[in-house]
Amino acid sequence: MKKIIFSLTAVSLFSMLVSCKKDTSSTSATTTCTTTTTISYAKDIAPIMTANCTNCHGVGQKSAGISLHTYSSVSQFANSSLSAIQNGSMPPSGKLSSSDIQKIACWISQGKANN
Repeated sequence: MKKIIFSLTAVSLFSMLVSCKKDTSSTSATTTCTTTTTISYAKDIAPIMTANCTNCHGVGQKSAGISLHTYSSVSQFANSSLSAIQNGSMPPSGKLSSSDIQKIACWISQGKANN
């Protein structure tokens, strides 16, 4: 029960921290994700997975029983893996860049399209 509450709290907090709007809190004018920005699985998400995840979660290598080498598998585990990705416990080689985390969060919030 504690794990469920922790997971729900972590996802809720992450959702509040990561918004798909222009970042106006910093001096940089970088748009991290807007409602007009469509995150592409093939162009944006798959390369992140290939570079950071498939060594442990790929073909023939399913750490924790999770494979992340196809759209279907990434889509299936995206929501549950988001808090672990955000808090830096995945991947073990080091925390993903804030840009990559933002892309994943926006892709999820946009409905995890296979595009």
